[in-house]
Amino acid sequence: VFRPEAFDAAQVAAMAVQRAENGELPLYSRNLPLGVSNAAGEWFTAGEERVCRMAVASSGAKAMELMLEHVQVPAGAVLRVLGADGTVLSGPTDMKLPAGVHEYATALVPGDNWVLEYREPVASAPEGRFTIAQVGHAYRYVGQEDAREGNCHVNVACEPESDGWEGPIRATVRISVVTPLGNGWCSGTLVNNVRQDCAPYVLTAWHCGRTSTT
Repeated sequence: VFRPEAFDAAQVAAMAVQRAENGELPLYSRNLPLGVSNAAGEWFTAGEERVCRMAVASSGAKAMELMLEHVQVPAGAVLRVLGADGTVLSGPTDMKLPAGVHEYATALVPGDNWVLEYREPVASAPEGRFTIAQVGHAYRYVGQEDAREGNCHVNVACEPESDGWEGPIRATVRISVVTPLGNGWCSGTLVNNVRQDCAPYVLTAWHCGRTSTT
């Protein structure tokens, strides 16, 4: 099992208070360095696929997400997240990346101990490679997807307040912003452009991305 070093929960709580006072993005996770290559995982062949499994744990996490770097994988490569009993918790997700991009992240998956499973076609060569650079240890704001309403907002699920706002409601999104310290939730809205080509642009607040990584 690959484990990052634990963090000081009291220090993180104190920093959260300071960030709130400064109007900075509230974080839900701490990104803990790991730096483990999938070459160190357990490899085996299953039918027409090569499979690599890596057990990852971060004690006490409400959920985890993995930040991958140096991603060089063949066409058809996918990731899944499995529970200790083999139950599929997330995926499979296609690892196809735009040209020149070598970073990837898993979904935020509940639990503090699960298995990352990488699969690629046997016919591909050489074997795909990536490094689990960081473990996102989520310690708060997890499982609140039904919390649709803030103190200064109107719940869009309510009627008649939502009448006539169906388009903006469907365009409203929650985004996870990755910063060097940790990840935080922000909101945004999908926007089109003058070309009307549905490019996936998201308009969000300055404080959401001011300290984010690429």
